[in-house]
Formats: sequence, C-alpha cells, structure tokens
Amino acid sequence: MGFIDYTDDLMAVSEKHNVYSHMYTDDTQLYDSSSLVDVESVRDRLTSCVSEVAKWCASRRLQLNDDKTGMIWFGSRSNLAKLQRINLSLQVRTSNIQHDSVVRDLGVYMDSELTIEEHVAKIAAACFFVVTFCARFVVGSARKSHSSWSWRS
Repeated sequence: MGFIDYTDDLMAVSEKHNVYSHMYTDDTQLYDSSSLVDVESVRDRLTSCVSEVAKWCASRRLQLNDDKTGMIWFGSRSNLAKLQRINLSLQVRTSNIQHDSVVRDLGVYMDSELTIEEHVAKIAAACFFVVTFCARFVVGSARKSHSSWSWRS
C-alpha cells in the first residue's frame, strides 16, 4: 500500500471541514484564510478538523504529537494586533494548542508577518558557529605545523 493510498482519506477529513491541506512525508499542514470578521469561524473549523485528524490517527494506532503540533496566524502587524482580543488557540483532546509567533516549515523559519528576519538570524548564527569552529581548526593546525617545522640553511 502506497503512502497516498494510506493517507487519501486524511485529505477527505480536511475537505469535510472546508480546510486546505498539504502533506509532505510525515508532516500534514492544515490551513485556511479569512477576513478579520471570520477568524473565529476559521479557528472553529481548524479545531474540528485537527480533532478529527487526531481520531483518524488513533484509529490507525498512530498518535498526533502535541509537542510537534504548531499553529500560526499570518497577517499584517495592524491586523495581528486586532486579533489579540480573540482566543485563537485550538482545543484538541486535552491539549490547548496556542499560536506561535514563529514556525519552522521544511527548514524555513516564518514569522506571523511573513518576514524573513528570524530565518536570517538563525542562518547567520549557524554560519557564525561554523566559521568560528573552522577558524579554531585552522589556527590550531597552523600552530602544530609551525612548531614541527624547522628551517635549515
């Protein structure tokens, strides 16, 4: 049985709740868009959909990992400020999934305003670490080769 055959009915779950889905190996993303007045409707549909996905997993002896389940709301700074008065969390089973300000998707860090600031900061920090490590290695190697090298005329 192929992966698509196995997960085909999972896509039907998202369609039933009028939520878009995207699947990549063992990662399933559920998403939708709305105006500010329909945000609570989207939250309720996502809550119902994620709850049914959890049941789908349980029926196949799989477990939805609450620690790896994330949620983010994208929008302009002014629209996101208007959302602060609304409960945007998803209640799934005994878990309350709060929205994050930054999520990682296939290695790319995205923040709620869709800037790349967090991604650039993470990449720069990783590069700094590698450059620092390489510099220590090169300096250490140079010291070793210099101390064992001798000049004769």
